[in-house]
This record gives sequence, structure tokens and C-alpha cells, in this order.
Amino acid sequence: LGVFTRITFPLYAFPIGVAFLVQTFKKNQGRLQSLFCLLLGTVLCAGACILIDSVYYGKLVFTVHDMPFRDIFHVVSSVSDLTALSNIRAYGEIVITPLNNILYNLNVDNLAQHGLHARYTHLLINLPLLFGPLTFFGLFCMPKVFSKLKTMNNDLVYGLIGLSIMPHQEARFLCPLLVPFVLIYAWDQSTFPLLFWMAWILFNTVTTFVFSFVHQGGMVPALGFIQRHTTGIHDCHVLHSGDLSCFVDLNQATDLNGFDLTTHLVFYKTYMPPRHLLALPLENKAHHVHIIDFGSDHHGLVSELTQRPGIPLRRHSKDKIDIDFAQTNQTHQFERTLLITPSFVTVPKIKDHRYLLIHRLSPHVSFDDIDTMAQGAQTYSPESQMSLNVYLLLSNQDDL
Repeated sequence: LGVFTRITFPLYAFPIGVAFLVQTFKKNQGRLQSLFCLLLGTVLCAGACILIDSVYYGKLVFTVHDMPFRDIFHVVSSVSDLTALSNIRAYGEIVITPLNNILYNLNVDNLAQHGLHARYTHLLINLPLLFGPLTFFGLFCMPKVFSKLKTMNNDLVYGLIGLSIMPHQEARFLCPLLVPFVLIYAWDQSTFPLLFWMAWILFNTVTTFVFSFVHQGGMVPALGFIQRHTTGIHDCHVLHSGDLSCFVDLNQATDLNGFDLTTHLVFYKTYMPPRHLLALPLENKAHHVHIIDFGSDHHGLVSELTQRPGIPLRRHSKDKIDIDFAQTNQTHQFERTLLITPSFVTVPKIKDHRYLLIHRLSPHVSFDDIDTMAQGAQTYSPESQMSLNVYLLLSNQDDL
């Protein structure tokens, strides 16, 4: 089951699985029949996972009397009915998720969309980043406990080497190594030295601050800012340019005066935005919020921004918060585009378009692009590279 839920599972499970098979074989005095139940369970579990994945991804369709199944109750009633059971048919193809996952990860072009790293990243950066002093204490104790904990040692080595072969290396892939590290270091110790506890407390204090407030720290505040500027929209009116202007007040009910509005939220070089934090009211059916997460896909970003209309630069009231929407080809339909990206990113140049920085949130650090941030810090101040910017896409026209 783990093979179908996580591609890294076989790397960690292989040493444990081999040890289990050896012990089972010895316990049953070398009889191959003892492995029959294991083989049968593996085949049945894999078959069920393949069937479920194929149906879930829409590649395999089951019908009864030439009609697709409606829900699980329809399936149960059909299976229990011998007449209906004989009329069940399957159309399409099967999906083997682990195989597709492997083929995807073997393509370097696919991995480049998520970021490419040096082969030593896991060993020299990600391990200390995740486990701190436990990394060094655990590695130091590995030779001492090798004869007693061969499986744990092998589990650590297989997982680390196997993942280091791949060019895309994220620290979270190494999380399962916590158990081997703890067992290796604590195997024959009832108490830990003072040096370990001091290093452990200091490490966790620092990393708690870094990963709670600094790493991708602007994402949640940015969503809060956007939520405040997409709720309570009222008094919408058409400007002489043909574009639309609306006022925003969280204390007032949304009233779009019959207009249909769309806000495109374009995220680039950030983690996937947690959409639920926008907390948009369900009754705002006339204001559509379209979230597009490009990750590191620069070509997709340029293509998206090119086809979006920009808004003319206009003076706004100091007393009220007002937002503008660009006219579209459809009557009473208007839209705006917000680009959310880290400050170290050079925004792409789009013909007949400009950007207006409307909000900046600090601190915001992306460790996936720490090399780019370091290069930018040599030209500009380090603080300027540690924020998340929200841009409004403008046209090349002014309405001042």
C-alpha cells in the first residue's frame, strides 16, 4: 500500500522488507509455501489500488446495463444482484500510479519545474536542516551500533543514497529518517550528554522561528491582504475609460450592481497557496476569484500575463479603499490580475503592460531559491530580497 501512496516508500521499506522476508523464511525452516500468503496479499492489494486509481483518474469506466455507476450505493446494489452483475462492463485503460510517478521523476525536464539541486544537498544541507545535532550524533554512532542495528543502518543508507541520486532534493523527503536516527543514537544510552541537550534546544528554538515566521512567511499575510480586498465590494461604477471602479469595506455587504467580476491571483515562485485561507463568502457568486499557481514555470507565467488585460494607472481616493477592474470583451464583465511573487524575482516584461507594487510583506524567504537571493543581496540590500510582493497588472495607459 505504501508503494501506491509515496514514491519514496520503497527506498525506506526495502531493508526492512528484506529483513522481514529473511526472518519469515528462517522461522518456517526454508519452506517457500510460507511466502504464499505474502505474495497473495501483495497481488490483491496492488490490484485494488490499481483499480481504484484507474477509476479515480477517469481512465477506467464501469457500466451496468450500459449506464455508468452513479455512486457507491449503485455499485453495491449491482454487485449483489446476479442479473446486474452479468451486465457489468469496463471501458478504458488502467492506471499504475507508481509506474507513472517513476517515469515522471526520471524526466529531468519535469523535475526542473520543481527545482534542481546538487547531489550533495540531502547530505550536507537537508539532513542538518531537519535534524540538527541529531544528524551528527547519529552518524557518529552508526559504526558502533552497526552489528546490532543493521536494518536501521541500512534503512538510513538506502534512503539517503537513493534520494541523493535524484536531482530534485527537498528536505521533507528525508523525514522518515528521523526514526533510524533516534534508534541509532539512543540504542544503548539511558541519558544524553549536556552538550546534546544544549545543541538540541538551541537548534529547535532557531528552526521554530525560521520555519514559523521566515520561511514562506509572507504567504498567509498575503492571502489575508487579498481577502480584505475581495470582500465587501460595493458602489461599482463604470469610468469614462470603460473600466470599472469599486469601493471596498469589510463592514458592508457585497453589492456589485449587477456587474460580473473576476480576480486572477497569479502565484509564481511560491509554495502552493492554501486556498481555504481566503475565506471567501459563498454568496459572492458574481465575483470570481481564480487562483493560478505556476510554481517555477516561467513560460506559463508569461503566457498567462500576456493574455490578461491591464488596468490604466489612476489616482485613488485617500478616504476610501477603491479597486479597479479592466473591461473585457463581454458586456458587464470586468477583471483584474494580481501577481504574487517574492521580491528577488525579476518580473517578466510584457508588451503593453506594467506592474504596480500595491503591497509588500516581510519577512519572506524561500530556501528553494537561496542562491538567487544571495546573488540579489550582493547588488541590493539583503532585506530587499526577503519579502513577498503583490503587484497589480497595469496597461500602458494612464488615467490621471
